[in-house]
Amino acid sequence: MEGRQHASLSRRRAARLLLLLPALAACAGGLLALVRLPPASRPPLAPTPGTGVAASAGRRVAFEPPPPCRGLVRFDGPPRDPVTGRKVVYLTFDDGPSPYLGSILATLERAGVRATFFFVGSRLPDRAGLVRAALAAGHAVGNHSWDHALLVRLGPADQQMEIARSSRAFLEVLGFAPRAFRPPYGSYDAATCEAVRSFGMEIVLWDEDPQDWSLRSGQEALLVRRVEADLFPGAVVDLHESALTARALPELLARLRALGYEVRPLPTGTAALPEG
Repeated sequence: MEGRQHASLSRRRAARLLLLLPALAACAGGLLALVRLPPASRPPLAPTPGTGVAASAGRRVAFEPPPPCRGLVRFDGPPRDPVTGRKVVYLTFDDGPSPYLGSILATLERAGVRATFFFVGSRLPDRAGLVRAALAAGHAVGNHSWDHALLVRLGPADQQMEIARSSRAFLEVLGFAPRAFRPPYGSYDAATCEAVRSFGMEIVLWDEDPQDWSLRSGQEALLVRRVEADLFPGAVVDLHESALTARALPELLARLRALGYEVRPLPTGTAALPEG
């Protein structure tokens, strides 16, 4: 009797499993489809309501900025040179000045191109000479906050302080405060925009994020392929001052040239010095 009950129970469990198989297969197929998508085709994470968050990979996420930010946020630049008609791409380097800034500047100089550097204010005094050399060589500079804080976790007063303190550091090192501001992690909210507007600045983000910060030594060629995969005229490419990016830069510049692109600095300008 006990054996028959056990056999009956086993058959019922098997029948239930068979009913579940189509659903399980559908779920697995969906997951595999997502994994196989190229990076630019994967569904991006949606920004938190009321904030702006730059795309995590590939082309930027299109969304409506919070009302105080409208007209302040820029993603890309002019797509072509007005004289030559050639395609233009804008390489930007975040998180410096770093120990790799000298190598990056030397590579750019050899290639005869200019880029844009978003410097962290607290790091400026340590490499003030290189920062001045970058400006003298024709590179553009922008403000990347005082200490790379995630601004949306700060209140309005602290966000004002992050931007103002960094602007003063630029004034001490370069004699002016940059107009271009890039919030750390590309994340900002209405309070960020109110501070930026009050200082006569603008938020400059990016179109393309190849996530060079996530790559390991030996993956320099992968960085070049990632940049090329999402490239288009006028694109602003978000890079970082790292050892890997410094090593990959000569090949990246050669590839951009082969594709018919000119590398240009973003038009940035200066901002009013925050009072107080």
